[in-house]
Amino acid sequence: MAKDKAIFYALNECNTKQIFVGDDRSLSVVGFGTVKLDDGSFNDVLCVPSISCNLLFVYQIIHSGKGKTVEVSPDQVVIKNLKDPKHVIATGIVDDVTRLYKFDNFGSSTLPSIFITHSDDLSKLCYEGFGHLNYRSLQKLCKDNMVIGLPLVSCKDGVYSGCVLGKHHRDSFDKCASWHASSPLQLVHSDLCGPLPSASFSGCKYFLTFIDDFSRRTWVYFLKLKSEVFDMFLAYKALVEKKSGHHLQKLRTNNGGEYVNNKFTTYCTAQGIQMKHTVPYTPQQNGVAERKNRTLKEID
Repeated sequence: MAKDKAIFYALNECNTKQIFVGDDRSLSVVGFGTVKLDDGSFNDVLCVPSISCNLLFVYQIIHSGKGKTVEVSPDQVVIKNLKDPKHVIATGIVDDVTRLYKFDNFGSSTLPSIFITHSDDLSKLCYEGFGHLNYRSLQKLCKDNMVIGLPLVSCKDGVYSGCVLGKHHRDSFDKCASWHASSPLQLVHSDLCGPLPSASFSGCKYFLTFIDDFSRRTWVYFLKLKSEVFDMFLAYKALVEKKSGHHLQKLRTNNGGEYVNNKFTTYCTAQGIQMKHTVPYTPQQNGVAERKNRTLKEID
């Protein structure tokens, strides 16, 4: 990304109309094109006039025009000619504030200050922000202009090893023996997740989900205390029954104390709601809610 239109050899229109920076500000993109320097050129550079500094990704250095190699150390980064390693194109030093590498001059007097970062950081950030969505789908979101401000991330094969380990789960039960609701609110899955490592801006460290088995529509409530589960259940029941015209018949939960208590049991019995608790240490029986929890946590 570069600030000044004058340094572009050619500038074209692009689908990306704005980008979002770390403090949630929106910056306008006026186009993209090629920036020529004394030691080569860089393609697909976004022109963002209001950005505070020029940004260059390692991926762009290596793949734009080829013929370059990058050596990174804790204190500096050195860009060299691939065919002649003794030819140093540019040297940058680390900036402790931004945690990026800064170049005072990058082979051209027209581009006085560049900060460099690794494209893997951007790709990983987008990957995690979209709930560990695969890279090809992320690229499709960008190319089809389905998400405003989403940059074009580098495509990778496979996934991060941490995702593979983190998503390992116990085998589910035989699907042939499973039962699904045939009408709204015939069966609702619920689970409480928390406490989370960090509280929200409003001080909530738990979230409570209710998932209709028939439509798979999900309601999420944020809680400060586990003791608020029953009150949120009453609010949820009143809302969905009034809007749908159906009555809640079955509630599937785990054996947590927020569900298995006299107040909750007495109320459900009086209302004719059948409570279906999972067998201890068998989360597969409430797999719908467990998978939803995982999706919500990974998007956070």
